[in-house]
Amino acid sequence: VLRGADSAVLRVRNIRMVCPDCYERVPYPGYECPDPGCARRHRDVRPGRFGILRRRCRCGTRMSTLLLFGSSRMNAFCPYCGHSLEHRPGQAPEIVLPFFGAGGAGKTRLLFSMVVQLQQLNEDGRLRAEFGDSATTRELSMAGTILRSQQAPAKTAVQLPRAYIIRLTLASGTRILHMFDAAGELFYTTERTQELRYLGQARTFILVVDPLSVPAFWDRLPPERQAALGGLRSTAPSPDLAYQQAYQEIEAMGVQLRKVRLAVVFSRADLIDAPGTDIAEWASDVLGLGNLVRSARLNFREARFFFTAAVMTGEVMDESVPALMRWVLGQHGIDLGAS
Repeated sequence: VLRGADSAVLRVRNIRMVCPDCYERVPYPGYECPDPGCARRHRDVRPGRFGILRRRCRCGTRMSTLLLFGSSRMNAFCPYCGHSLEHRPGQAPEIVLPFFGAGGAGKTRLLFSMVVQLQQLNEDGRLRAEFGDSATTRELSMAGTILRSQQAPAKTAVQLPRAYIIRLTLASGTRILHMFDAAGELFYTTERTQELRYLGQARTFILVVDPLSVPAFWDRLPPERQAALGGLRSTAPSPDLAYQQAYQEIEAMGVQLRKVRLAVVFSRADLIDAPGTDIAEWASDVLGLGNLVRSARLNFREARFFFTAAVMTGEVMDESVPALMRWVLGQHGIDLGAS
C-alpha cells in the first residue's frame, strides 16, 4: 500500500527520474547509508522485510524507505549503472532536453548561452538556477567567460554524453533540467545514434543548423565574405543527414512524434543577414531545406523555427536566446516571462 501511494504521488506530480549517465528511466533510486562511517549501498530501500517506515542498515543506522518519508534527502545512486545521482531525484519533475545536429553547427555554444541566460535570470531574482551536480559545475562554470571572450567552446568529444543538470526553482515549483549535447558525429550512422537512448525520454528536441554549412547558401556569398567566414563554417555533412538519422531513431525508440515538439534553430544569426519574415520559408527557399521543413511540420506535434546569435552585448545575452528558451521551456512549466 505504501509503495503504491508513493508511486501515485510521483505520477500525480509528473516525476519521471532519468539517469544522466546510462539514460535509463529510474523507477526508484538506490541510496547510500546516511552514516558517514558506513559505505553500504542499498539498491532498494522501499518498504519490505527490512522495514516499513524505516529501513535498518547492517550498521544499525535507520533510513527512510520512501520519498514520502524523506528518502530524497539521502545520497542517491542509479540502481542500473551505480553512478551517483547528486541532483536529488524524486523531488521535482525532470525535463530531458537533447541538442542534436551536424558537427560544428553550434550546439555547444547555444547550450552555453542558455545556461548564461538562466544565470542572468537568477541574478535578477526572477528564478533560482543552480548546477545540479559537481560534473555540471565543472563543465559549465566557465560558460559565461567563454561567451564574453568570444572564444570557441572546445570541440565536443565523440563519446556518449553525460547530461548537464540544472535545478530551476520558480514560484510555480521546481524543475530539474537535463541537457544532452552529443557530438554531431554520433548522428551520422544508425549504430551510433541508437546508443543515445536518452532521446526516447525527451518531449522537446532542439535541432541546430549552421546556415554557412549549406552549399546552396555558402555558394551565394561573395568571395570576401567566404574568406572572412571560412574559419567559422562547419564542414560537416548536410544538416539533413543529422536530422533524418535522429528523427528515425527517436521514432524507433517508441516515441510518438505527434506528442513531442521540435525547435529548429539556425545558428550564427550575428554573421548572416537573417530575414525578418518567415524563417521556415527562408530555410526552404534560400537554404534548400524544404524537405527538412516539411518533415518537421508533418511528423512532430509542433515544429518552430528560430534564428539565434549566441553572443553577448556587455552582460546581456542576445534576445534570440531567451526567445528560444521561452518556447522550449514554457510548456514544461517554466515561465521565463517577457524579455
